[in-house]
Amino acid sequence: MKVVFIAGPISNKGTMTAPEQASAVTLAGIAGLHLLAAGFAPIIPQLSWYIDPMSQYPQWYEADYEFLRRSDLLLRLPGKSWGADKEVALASQLGLSVYYSVEEVIQHESQPIISKTIKETDPAGFFRGGLS
Repeated sequence: MKVVFIAGPISNKGTMTAPEQASAVTLAGIAGLHLLAAGFAPIIPQLSWYIDPMSQYPQWYEADYEFLRRSDLLLRLPGKSWGADKEVALASQLGLSVYYSVEEVIQHESQPIISKTIKETDPAGFFRGGLS
């Protein structure tokens, strides 16, 4: 089972509002559920927001980087994010594949029989790169 690190917006250095953060965390969780259903082991660092919503602690970044080092690939969700951009840079330095939609991950990293999962569960096309 491949481990997928999900990088995406959560605070953007404190510039995101609480509703924007909640939406970003929800979208990361949905992406993780799609990946889990497709046979991947997602790491969803955005979920830390539920236990520490006001945090800007360096410890979270260091923990995320360690999770990333132990991952097989990275999924970069849409949205402005200083932290996610740094995670993409680290993934590239580590030689990990970086993808920009759940569908890309499924198409390139899993068995073909699993790839229809996202099409069945995402009719609007958000996680297939259809919305921006």
